[in-house]
Amino acid sequence: AVSQAAALVRCHDQTHTRTSEQERLTMAMRLARWLAWRRSSPTQPQSLADASADYLATGSFVDWARDTIGRVAESRELSDAVATLQAAATKEQEKEAEAFGRLLQNTVSTGAYSDKLLRIEQVLDEVVVPLGRQKPVLLVVLDGMSAAVCRELVDALTAEQLWRPIVEEGRTSLRPVLATIPSETQYSRASLLAGRLVTGGTDEASAFATHTGLVGVSTANRPPRLYAKGDIPGNTLPAAVRDEIASPTRRVVGVIVNAVDDHLGKADQLTVRWTLETLELLRALLYEARSGGRAVVLTSDHGHVLDRGSTARVSSDGGARWRPTGGGPSAPDELAFRGNRVLVPGGELVTTWSESVRYIATANRGYHGGVNPQEMVVPIAVLIPAEDK
Repeated sequence: AVSQAAALVRCHDQTHTRTSEQERLTMAMRLARWLAWRRSSPTQPQSLADASADYLATGSFVDWARDTIGRVAESRELSDAVATLQAAATKEQEKEAEAFGRLLQNTVSTGAYSDKLLRIEQVLDEVVVPLGRQKPVLLVVLDGMSAAVCRELVDALTAEQLWRPIVEEGRTSLRPVLATIPSETQYSRASLLAGRLVTGGTDEASAFATHTGLVGVSTANRPPRLYAKGDIPGNTLPAAVRDEIASPTRRVVGVIVNAVDDHLGKADQLTVRWTLETLELLRALLYEARSGGRAVVLTSDHGHVLDRGSTARVSSDGGARWRPTGGGPSAPDELAFRGNRVLVPGGELVTTWSESVRYIATANRGYHGGVNPQEMVVPIAVLIPAEDK
């Protein structure tokens, strides 16, 4: 019945003028089909690696769809229908998030990680370095980009037929990547760019430039180069950065783009679609990379959850999505974490798998720092110019 109704909408003679509503319809159908499938096959992954891969393969598309249909609809009837579908999809996603969080808790406590799962500090050695042996590389770290945002971006990129994604030899997809705990920039991005677990306060550019593997694939006197937000004022790409990306002798260039993370800190009433029209800086970077014959590794340091009416459990000493262990017993939607991947002082914290909880008073557009797969599973895409073999 839902499919038949959708077909009627697509036949309407005004549908072609409403691109956003066409997209909403497509994504609503994606959620309806997924919900029907979940209810007929309610099994859960038995390992953290499987749960992470499942989130990338399916959950990221579900979250892309949830984000798309959640954008404001014109009519009350459509808004009501969307709200019903949103609530049903969120309920299923919360079940999967809890299962993921408990698998993560067990894995962190034992320290036993599958080679089917990359940790954030392994990305340079396992992805960038092998690629750098074959051709120059541009590493773009889109701070805070979730797997859902990455899906939307890669879809836009491949639609232009200028880039195509590739995977590791012998694999059908890239391995999922796991952020640090908490999934915050000062820990996870620092560990990504250093190639080892670090606890913040690290000079990211220096750590990147001296990384043994990256130096090994670089030419003499042209070490890896990292550009951060301070090197790229506003929404422009300085000539010096363009020159480095174009240079064949600078084998590895990294650029940090903060657009997603900056957007999460706001609570305004603007809707942002993650496309190359929105991320003009990324378009410029890709242009220079393509001109310079570079492969592009597009990744982030952690994902995020969006605020859809979260509950605040204010903690003065924690983060947006975690609190210290001494703040009382854990709630049903909280988990305590201890282990070498817990990088806060003392090596332990309490956090939540639910997207509906925050630990700060201010309501923002989104948050990160918890253990929901939207935050913990870091997306990664490796792209080469479409004509390259």
